[in-house]
Amino acid sequence: MVIDIRFKTLALILEIQLININTKSDSKSMSDKALVIISSGSEAEGKAVSGMLLALNLKKYKLLSEVKLIFFGPSQKAIADGNREFMGVITQLQEAGIIPVACSRIAERDNLTEKITEFGIELNPVGPIIANCMKEGYQILSF
Repeated sequence: MVIDIRFKTLALILEIQLININTKSDSKSMSDKALVIISSGSEAEGKAVSGMLLALNLKKYKLLSEVKLIFFGPSQKAIADGNREFMGVITQLQEAGIIPVACSRIAERDNLTEKITEFGIELNPVGPIIANCMKEGYQILSF
């Protein structure tokens, strides 16, 4: 499954590169910043992991100048439950310099705060983060 997900992520990166090469519009009008929101949990593990791997590769290969990642809703439960696929990629994200953030309000509501923070994930209200990223021209990608 991991190989399949990595292959799909690589295909997405190549597609992004081809789009960038073939785009004739002024590059100043396109944002080079992305906010990746992972809301899928263990029930859609492949989708969530694909989004995390995309964020990782966008950062790792410097395809964009800024990449942020937010865990929201069911993905937070998967982290608190110690989902192996999630945890493996979260470690890689952190090593690449992406500081994942999870919704503090959902963590508090579902009693997940301690388990999420022990994995080095920051807790903050994500509504204002998302709104600010939108105002700053980030491309929003949701998985």
